[in-house]
Amino acid sequence: MSNHTLDFLDRAMRGDPNALAFLEQTASIYIFDTASDPGRAQVYGCWDFLHHALNEVERYEAQYNARQAPVLVGQQSPGPASLVPHVQMLTSMSRRAARRPMEVDKALVARCLANAVRTNSYSGSPEECQHLIDINMDLRERVLGRIAALAFDFALHVPTSSPGTASAFADPVSMEGLCNIVAANSMSGGPSGLKTLVGEWIVPASAAEKLPRLSSAAVCAHLADEAMGRGAPAGTAAMLEELLEPVLSTVLGPLLADAVRDSDASGGPTMAASVGPTRNQRVAAMSLKALERWCAATGVDIVKLKSICAGGGAKAKVCWTRWFTCDIIVMHNFSILDQMKDLALLSRLLTNFVLAFHADRWILSKSSATLSTLTQRSSSMPLPSSLKPCCARI
Repeated sequence: MSNHTLDFLDRAMRGDPNALAFLEQTASIYIFDTASDPGRAQVYGCWDFLHHALNEVERYEAQYNARQAPVLVGQQSPGPASLVPHVQMLTSMSRRAARRPMEVDKALVARCLANAVRTNSYSGSPEECQHLIDINMDLRERVLGRIAALAFDFALHVPTSSPGTASAFADPVSMEGLCNIVAANSMSGGPSGLKTLVGEWIVPASAAEKLPRLSSAAVCAHLADEAMGRGAPAGTAAMLEELLEPVLSTVLGPLLADAVRDSDASGGPTMAASVGPTRNQRVAAMSLKALERWCAATGVDIVKLKSICAGGGAKAKVCWTRWFTCDIIVMHNFSILDQMKDLALLSRLLTNFVLAFHADRWILSKSSATLSTLTQRSSSMPLPSSLKPCCARI
């Protein structure tokens, strides 16, 4: 079987202008197609492309794992890891389409059919036109459902003994892209879609620990980002404020507390530096980002945040006690901080703390005098470049 969609993605990544133009067009409009099957009218768009692309990625990985993947003479099959860039491009393309509300998608298909009628390419009845619209909307639902299933698939969050055989969907950047699509699709449904995803799914499932922790944190972070975008539907801000307390106390607070605890228990900075960032460190960093994004989107200050966490469950109280009220916070695994894409987020969230490095530990303290006493004997150690924004005040 040929992999037409993966071939297009590969050519686009190599800078082929025709492939780039095709992907741009496919993500934006629908095309009336009679060439594929002259006796059957069809409207082709982004969801058809994504459906076939997901099939091709999954088929390739299944063939590789069964040792049936095509191998060039004298070469070894590169494995699923070779498809990571393709999946990341797919998630970017899907996110654009997922931001379109269902009604907008229907209007795009209807416009495509109207243009086909105007050019005498199609002469279907209104009922047949509506049938084609329904087919495309059903495909949209199925593709987005598959993406959500991938984002919350526990199997993709389990480390493998052989990294080369891990699914391309399990790559951290790919996984965050999938979570971004889930958030964008929910936001396209307006306040009701946001309430359904968060209030009826993420909050109850997170409380019962039935969702992967990284995905829960990533979806929450991207929901707040999408809500602050210019295209956010009316009423989104009010719905975020309504959902703020359960999200912070039931989802993000416990996620952060558990991730930091498990990260500290897994080993110190030497271990983290030797094997790269652990999953716990990624969860902690993503939880911090989500916490800051929700606070920024709803205008919540440190006093309100304390009130919400203090009134939450036991894990939320642990989160508050550990991160916001103690005089000195010791970070055995500074990779948690180093994993944050923008460490200024942490600086804005913890406005009453300063940060320093001492005795192989990162220390957050409310008192610069305390830090001065602790660090005056420590040897000078260079800061990771990503941590410099947080340390400007020291």
